[in-house]
Amino acid sequence: MAEVVTQSLTKHFGTTVAVDQLSLTCQDGEFFMLLGPSGAGKTTTLNLIAGLVEPTSGRIFIGGRDATALEPGERDVAMAFETYALYPHLSVYDNLAFPLRSPRMAGRYTPKVLDERVRAIAGMLEIEPFLSRMPTQLSGGQKQRVALGRAIVREPAVFLLDEPIAHLDAKLRNRMHVELRRIQKQLGTTTLYATPDYAEAMAMADRLAVVHEGRAVQVGAPLEIYFDPANEFVARFMGDPPMNFFDCEIVAWEGRPAIRLAKEVLTLSEPIGQSLSRLPSQRVRLGVRPIDVAIVRPTEPKGASLLSSEVLVVEPSERTLVVTLRSDGIDFKLKTSAGSNIRPGDWVQVRFDLTRLYVFDPATGQALRQSPPAAKAKGRDGVADR
Repeated sequence: MAEVVTQSLTKHFGTTVAVDQLSLTCQDGEFFMLLGPSGAGKTTTLNLIAGLVEPTSGRIFIGGRDATALEPGERDVAMAFETYALYPHLSVYDNLAFPLRSPRMAGRYTPKVLDERVRAIAGMLEIEPFLSRMPTQLSGGQKQRVALGRAIVREPAVFLLDEPIAHLDAKLRNRMHVELRRIQKQLGTTTLYATPDYAEAMAMADRLAVVHEGRAVQVGAPLEIYFDPANEFVARFMGDPPMNFFDCEIVAWEGRPAIRLAKEVLTLSEPIGQSLSRLPSQRVRLGVRPIDVAIVRPTEPKGASLLSSEVLVVEPSERTLVVTLRSDGIDFKLKTSAGSNIRPGDWVQVRFDLTRLYVFDPATGQALRQSPPAAKAKGRDGVADR
């Protein structure tokens, strides 16, 4: 059993609070990701679990054992760093073998078993042809694999991975997503992985914690958090491009709850309308993802709830366009399929998918209604086309 639990874990560096009352449970064999921006406390959390930093308060349990006061070597964890941290004077083979030759491992491995172990890990990571090379003779991707191999080689109870593929090119990063998941599932080792990349977390995590200012603001499965954000910060962070936000006035329209945005009135579904009654004022923060904003073509029936918008910027990619628009002084984005004949300076009519709106308390940023039914049905495919 290698469950990792933190209870009210806190770390102060002088007057700076890096980790603030953080309570998390990473289950045995789980691939758990810490997701958040730079400075959120992800690396400090991993260092606390590894024993590289002492907590100001709180407790850490690894495999059911209180590890708060244990030395790093007594915790049975292995860490791979963002900066590789290879020994420059040792070959790839010796870098991989180093953990097995440490004083704490004395007598556990015969030379033959050590050699078999190193070569097995090198084969798994496809770096066996480079075992005789020095780190200066390796590419960035090869160095990263050696760093991972050094963490894997002694079969620890827990892997701690701190942005381990951040410096790789996009193509190799995508490949390493698959490789890391394959290796983790093959070994069954409990893994905590820190990243600022929401797409990486969506692709790899069994569960994840969105971390902000040292606190876990939401914990759950990737799709659960994507479709059911707890607050405005999570909603903004879980998406590329990020969710659009609008400050709106709450009004009544033909006896139904509605909101006024850029001189237009958007009618709301009953569940959203009911949630607005909890607000102390007549203002609300409206959230809508760029993929849920659509351009109305000239041949389509116009109807109500349209925004006349000017096209400011068009950003093409292989399969999509990200379009920045302005309506009555308000800028927002939409995401549509490539091939649309849209140019900066054009004026278009856009429509929001009213079944996939999110509303937030403008004072606290907390979500008033979560999990739109239509969004739930959308599934992972709705996220994959980023």
